Amino acid sequence: GRGFGGWGGGEFRGGEWRGMGALVVAYGAAGGYGRMYGESEWDKMVRQMGLTGMLIAVNCAVFVAQMMTGDQLTTLGAKVNEKIMQGGYHRLLTPVFLHGDPIHLAVNCFSLWNLGRSTERMYGKKRMLAVYFLAGIAGNLMSFAMSPYPAVGASGAIFGLMGALVEFGLRNKKLLGNQYEGYMRPLLLSAAINFAFGMTPGSRIDNFGHLGGFLGGLAISFLVGPRYKTVGYDRFGRCVSPPSPQRVARILEASAESNSFCSSGLVLFPQCDRARLVDEPFYKTLLQKVRERY
Repeated sequence: GRGFGGWGGGEFRGGEWRGMGALVVAYGAAGGYGRMYGESEWDKMVRQMGLTGMLIAVNCAVFVAQMMTGDQLTTLGAKVNEKIMQGGYHRLLTPVFLHGDPIHLAVNCFSLWNLGRSTERMYGKKRMLAVYFLAGIAGNLMSFAMSPYPAVGASGAIFGLMGALVEFGLRNKKLLGNQYEGYMRPLLLSAAINFAFGMTPGSRIDNFGHLGGFLGGLAISFLVGPRYKTVGYDRFGRCVSPPSPQRVARILEASAESNSFCSSGLVLFPQCDRARLVDEPFYKTLLQKVRERY
């Protein structure tokens, strides 16, 4: 079978889905099964590498530049509280691209590869990128407020991706059905282990940066993260009571296995009824209410 990778992944085994059906649903709704025609070379490279792969490549390229410039980039971009208070606000973002040593870089790239691919499939590239950078800024803001020590690293942004995956589970609990606990447990356990490791004596880990990134990822994902509901139609196109999200997930899993899943999220049922999974992020609902009121 083909695993989705990352904490909380899943795979097909013997015709049965073992893992999170929501990954299949979200991947298709984000356009993961679609093919792009007439795309530019840049778009083609992005599709082939994935946004996660490109972020890892950028982190590695920046680290090489750090080594070649004798850590001048680190001096110019690290989170240093005194420099930020003097107007160096770029230091709330630039530490996301910087790393202290090869091991630091390797650990963060490994974590980004595992968490980033799942987030990219479930959120789409644009929303995943927004979560990554805004969570990174949130992590550096909390570190600035709570820790006097200089800091670098992408881990705050990566913890933001973990927060995004947790928010997806909380928001789409019905869709996950009986897979909910299996989806959430490894995420929460991994977060707890990382926070506990950062509290060990002598640790140089910036737990405030991690916590800020995690909370930032939760908050940003609450606004822009996928929120699925089912809309049902009969054979004549009239709205009917939609099937349960769990039933839609099961049908989508079977469709994905037989390569018949379409990126629009439309599913045909044996009774000729149809159900469409509709992604309604909170910010769209909020904007609609504002327009209706004013």
